[in-house]
Formats: sequence, C-alpha cells, structure tokens
Amino acid sequence: MYTPEQLELMKQQWKAMGLDPEAMMAQLKLTSDLQNQMQGMVENMLENNPMLQNMAQAQAGAANGNFSLDDLFADSEPIVKEDTTLNEQEQKALLCAANLSFYADQPLNDLSTGLDPEDIKLGLESAWGVETKNDLIETLDWLSTDGHKIYFNHLWAKFESLPREQWRSTLTELEATAAAHPHMEEDRLEEYTQNLLTTFPLLEQSKCFSAGNKPDVTAWDLERSINLCRFGFDVKLLSQQEAMQRIQDYAAIMYKTYNSWESLSEGFLLGCGMWSGMPGLIEERLEMHQTLLSHEKSLWTKVKF
Repeated sequence: MYTPEQLELMKQQWKAMGLDPEAMMAQLKLTSDLQNQMQGMVENMLENNPMLQNMAQAQAGAANGNFSLDDLFADSEPIVKEDTTLNEQEQKALLCAANLSFYADQPLNDLSTGLDPEDIKLGLESAWGVETKNDLIETLDWLSTDGHKIYFNHLWAKFESLPREQWRSTLTELEATAAAHPHMEEDRLEEYTQNLLTTFPLLEQSKCFSAGNKPDVTAWDLERSINLCRFGFDVKLLSQQEAMQRIQDYAAIMYKTYNSWESLSEGFLLGCGMWSGMPGLIEERLEMHQTLLSHEKSLWTKVKF
C-alpha cells in the first residue's frame, strides 16, 4: 500500500483537480477493504474445500503437494517458453503485449496462449461479442483505429494546456465538443474523464511519466489487439500467418509511439486507469509493471525495445 507521504501527495493532487480528497480516500479504502474481503473469502473456501485446495496447489505450481495460502497470493513470475517456434522479430512483437500476457499467465513469447479453446470461445463471446472471424476483425479494426485513444486524445488535448485545478471544470465543454464527434459517446467520455481524474494521480505518484514521456494510451488498445489475435489463433479464427502479421503491424505502431518498454507499459496503465477508474486494479497492474521491468525472467530485461 501507499506510505502516509504518498497518500498526502495524492490528496493534494486530487484537490488540485477539483476532487474531494476525503471522498477519494474513502473510495481508495473501500477498494482495499473489498480486496481484503475477497482474500478472506478465498481463504475460507480453501479451508473447507479440498478440491479448491488442489486446484490452488496446481495453480501455484506446488511440487511437493504441501499447500500454503502464501503460495496462492505469492508474486508470480513471467512465463517464457523455451521451445517457441517464433523468430526473434516475432517474439519481440509479442512482448509489446507483455502486460496482458503476464497478468493472464500466458507465455510472453509464443503465439498460443496455452488456454483451453472452449474457455477462450466463451470469453470472446461474453467480453467482446466475438463469435466469428468477421466479428474478430471488426473488433481489431475498431481497436486499432478508434478504440479508447480517441477519448483520451480528446481529453488530453484540453488537459495538457490547463492547470490541474481546472481539469474538472472543463467536463461540460469536453462533452459539448464530443457530441459532434461521429465515433465518440458522451456518456463514455464523462465516465472516462472521472476515471482519469481518479487514477492519474496514482500513476504519477508511482513515478509514471517521470522520464518526460508524453501520456498516451495507444498501448492499452493495441496490447489487447495482440491478445485477441492470440485468442483468434487458438480457436482457429485466424491462421498463424494472419495472426502474426497483425501482431507485427500493431507492434510497429507501438515502436513508433513509445521509446522504451517502460513508456509502452505506462501507456497501458494509463489506458487501464481511464477505462476502469479502479485504484486497486491500478495498484495491482503497477506491481506487474515493475516486475516486467526488473525480473530476471522477464524478456523486457533482455530484449532491446
């Protein structure tokens, strides 16, 4: 969690944005309390359900059959497939979606996610409305052309020229200009604005953008595009050639947009914050961000951006 000094600085940043610091602190505490309750529920279920204990053992990779709750909540490691058939350029392109690969326990450097195809089909249908190849391609095209970046770019074009205390007061003006945009929804813009006001101070407090990198959410859309290509390959909606061509095209855009794995990851975090507005989720993703930048098994520490 955050130190008292970090919390105080975030309160000052929220206040500068026109947000009630105490209300924001209450939201942050609520998120933390919910996470603690969830962990307590999991512990209780594991204590009384041998089958779940066995599943947790397998997930944690316990080799000796002795289960510990510490294993369940221990920090995970990036997965690297030693026998991948992809060449170096293809593997590097996949690394542009390492935030999502790491989060979902998928190999960082292989086209297949390793997940059950039936589970993938259910996930594509429920989360994305994707059932056919045409559905998938339409979704990929939306993410790569409009996606969430049209909302962020609209917001940031206004925010970057204003002091923090005026950010919140521009919402009405932003909504008015969004109404004339053919691909932008006013209610989404309002939601994303509120989410950004909540999560941006958390990212800044964690030293994101401290290297002077311009805030940009292209990675949020394109990392998910890459992950969808992997899903499409696993369920045979895309051939290997089709999936890898799209993945390399998306990676090429990110190579031009960012100057390091760190700045790419910051773009993903920023998009996640704007989309979710959940401090607890951002805190979790920040920990993974640091792991990818420093862990000995992370290919970000071995492959030049």
